[in-house]
Amino acid sequence: MLTHDATKNGNRACPEFHPHECMQCGVCVASCAHKALTPVRRGAKYVIAVDADRCVGCGLCSRVCPAGFVPADRINFDAIADGNAFLSFATDKAVSHAASSGGTIRALATRFLARPNSFVYSLRKSPDGPIPDLLDATTVSEMPNSIYAPTMWGQNLAKVRRLSESDRLLIIGLPCQIKGARQLLANVRCKVYAIAIICRKTKDFRFADYVQRYHHLADDEPWVFRGYGWPGIIGNPDGAHSDYSSFSAIPFGLDIWNVEACSRCADCLAMDAADLTVGDPWGIYRANSNGCNFLLVNTPAGADLLAEAAADITREPLSRDEALSVVDRSAVNRKVDRLRYYTGLDRRIKTVLKYKALQLKSALAGAFVTAVGHTRLGATACQKLLAFDKRLKNLLR
Repeated sequence: MLTHDATKNGNRACPEFHPHECMQCGVCVASCAHKALTPVRRGAKYVIAVDADRCVGCGLCSRVCPAGFVPADRINFDAIADGNAFLSFATDKAVSHAASSGGTIRALATRFLARPNSFVYSLRKSPDGPIPDLLDATTVSEMPNSIYAPTMWGQNLAKVRRLSESDRLLIIGLPCQIKGARQLLANVRCKVYAIAIICRKTKDFRFADYVQRYHHLADDEPWVFRGYGWPGIIGNPDGAHSDYSSFSAIPFGLDIWNVEACSRCADCLAMDAADLTVGDPWGIYRANSNGCNFLLVNTPAGADLLAEAAADITREPLSRDEALSVVDRSAVNRKVDRLRYYTGLDRRIKTVLKYKALQLKSALAGAFVTAVGHTRLGATACQKLLAFDKRLKNLLR
């Protein structure tokens, strides 16, 4: 998070970076026309370096930073109804099988770019890992699958400024990224659509390091987080890999290696900022072997995007109850309660002790898994630790 009231440089107030509140979206970097902000990888995530000599003190970076307004958000569960929730997947089975879930986003992006003057802002594969970029019909195939690591997704949003009124832009990102981008792109000339990817917490680089160590992958060895059917694999498709759902149970179940600012965000859907919200169909047991997505239509513009890609996407309506089971209302409400602690609204002794205990538990579990979880005996111990952790969470609720 960047605030604009602390660091002074002569008569100018320069932004101050708060690492524990940074959502790693990178939108602030694109907001600065004077290139005063630079993302620098430090340890398990990025920090934003501020060049006081370049900064003119305009404050735009702090105004577009989602950490400044995401915590106030709450999910409006009443907006989820029988008519706007679906299971969906790419009709092309090859596309569906290769994607993280069902290929809905990839099919939407490909069809969107089939029309002239259309562009997609998302991530693109590169030898050095995924990079944010403006994609067209010739490069959309380079979109990667899931990325459980910081990406500085928004740092190249400035490229959008060259688009004209006759152009269309589709932005695809996590809720915090979409919210920050909406603030930054409020006055662009082109028509902007947005797809949010459901996110409950973002992992830092320690998760990717663990994947490599666990599967004994070389630094230059290609590997994937998801894809190859449902629920996908993690590791090298042609070498050492694991089933995603079983492998991810430990880091997600133990609540370790998270970007800290995710504890301050209660909005996993971004229904107020995205035309469509797409995610994994956890809790729905009608998923096919190639995979499918959970899909929410939030706006008429989202309905238009789906209509445009009607030939490329297969949809099956979900009831409101089914949709709420995927969203997991109880988990979201627990996160809202936790957010009250992190934002200082609930400072009761009981609450403080509870969350201090959970923070200590996560830190110790993370250190243990990092040290020995990649070994055979360590993996067995991690499973026992996960079972114990579930009992601990029930006691602390």
